[in-house]
Amino acid sequence: NVAPDKHNVLLLGPSGSGKSLLAHTVAQYLELPFTSADATSFSPTGFQGADVDSTITDLYIKAKGVVQTAEKGFVFFDEFDKLGTYQNKDGLSKNDTLNLNTQNSLLRLIEGKQIKVPINNMGDNVYVSTNKILFFFGGAFTGLVDIVARLNGLASRQIGFRSDSKPTIEEAKQTYDILCNASLDVMTKALIEYGLSAELV
Repeated sequence: NVAPDKHNVLLLGPSGSGKSLLAHTVAQYLELPFTSADATSFSPTGFQGADVDSTITDLYIKAKGVVQTAEKGFVFFDEFDKLGTYQNKDGLSKNDTLNLNTQNSLLRLIEGKQIKVPINNMGDNVYVSTNKILFFFGGAFTGLVDIVARLNGLASRQIGFRSDSKPTIEEAKQTYDILCNASLDVMTKALIEYGLSAELV
């Protein structure tokens, strides 16, 4: 038997729409450990924020110290859209450079690496592989639908989204239709234009 390749998951939706709950529920159903973190809390070095590798330590704890169980767990990164970077004529801002470096740290994590996890105060460690850990990324991605619509050839006047109030049911349905009917190629280009690195997408 050949095990299928792992495919990480990107969940798009406004705050409160159940992205984290969905990932957590699947983990509970499969009786696998689950942990979540705010993607904006990370820094590449961990000096000004948490290190992305710290999520694996938390997953190991949730797995009650069983490495094999942790290596099959679920990790959810919320607010992932906030790591988008925006190139302007002056180049990347300091914050955008930090976000890009954090994206690169996440990329190395999901591509598969051995994470050293301390298990006591005596300097003993175990190593947890991220090769089979399922990573979920969630975010509102405000404005992504406008990029997708433009790439699909829809003029802005055909879209008609309002930024100053909550969307109507009709606008929400229109957003849903535009995103769900977009091809993988268009979604990939839109996410890159939104500010995610091509490698991470």
